Amino acid sequence: MLRILPLLSFLFIVACATSKKSGSGSSYEGEIDSWRAKRLSALKSPEGWFSLVGLYWLESDQATIGSDPSADIVFPENAPFRVGQLSRVGDAFALSVPDSVSVMIDNKKVTDTLLQTDMGDQAPTIVEHGSFKWHIINRGRRFGIRLKDTLQVQRVHIPEILYFPVSEKWKIPATFVATKEKVTIPIQNVIGMTIPTQVKGHLKFSFEEKEHELLALEGGNQSYFVIFADKTTYLQTYGGGRYLDVDIADENGQTFIDFNKAYNPPCVFTEYATCPLPPLENYLTFEVQAGEKKVP
Repeated sequence: MLRILPLLSFLFIVACATSKKSGSGSSYEGEIDSWRAKRLSALKSPEGWFSLVGLYWLESDQATIGSDPSADIVFPENAPFRVGQLSRVGDAFALSVPDSVSVMIDNKKVTDTLLQTDMGDQAPTIVEHGSFKWHIINRGRRFGIRLKDTLQVQRVHIPEILYFPVSEKWKIPATFVATKEKVTIPIQNVIGMTIPTQVKGHLKFSFEEKEHELLALEGGNQSYFVIFADKTTYLQTYGGGRYLDVDIADENGQTFIDFNKAYNPPCVFTEYATCPLPPLENYLTFEVQAGEKKVP
């Protein structure tokens, strides 16, 4: 019995180590599963991309809105005959609404108000009527109305999202090098517009014993925004590239690029999006077999 005890102790230690190693992998896969679930929930939410039913470009500084076929912006037929009238005021728009129409902003009925666009980092004013929600977008020198319908049936019947297998090899350490001064580059979108976009810096990383880097664009206080293409683009993944949100680097400039969280642009799911395309600097010379694939 005394001879057996050391062997049992050794087997117990090995079992514990194996369990911890397995648990680590399961923990990471659980993190990715959770990320995917949140991503799907956001897509299907009333504010998600699947609720979009229209994108209307404003051709002048004044426009009438409604289901009236003679309106400048013709909403779907279940919208009010006349929703109101827009008049541009600098980089914002004044909205005038008939008393008979119930248009809400922040749960309050409005008749005359000023609407902010999504210019820069500011949040646009969301206008509501029944199941409709809309706001004004700014793309370069153009303004448009992006219309959502929270009762859109496509919102709950979305196409299947396919993924590459999860692998921790695609969670890659990176060094962030900030730009020394404010830099913007022209980035083209899917509808042919070229938009000046702020560059925050470069993400430098090593993969398969080669050095690579990606331009990190403005993505808010919590992350950098990365638009990239690779050797799977057009073949296994969307032809317009994929997106990544990379956590802000620590005080030593260290972060991770997790390609398992690479996701499709909204243009994959709706024709009413204005997705930016990858800058030439972000075309990777290898296959990123991680993250979301083409939608069937």
